[in-house]
Amino acid sequence: MPWTFPKKVPVADRCEWLKSKGYGVLDVRRDRHGLDRDKDGKACGKGDFRKRR
Repeated sequence: MPWTFPKKVPVADRCEWLKSKGYGVLDVRRDRHGLDRDKDGKACGKGDFRKRR
């Protein structure tokens, strides 16, 4: 997990960016990036992606 994200990556697209870099679902203890939106301890899981409008 990177400590920071590139400035060009919007917050809503961080899980997609991680996925494109080969990361999958990540176990989290402290969610400094806000990627575990459903608070199940897994960042970028199925319930964590934002729906696009």
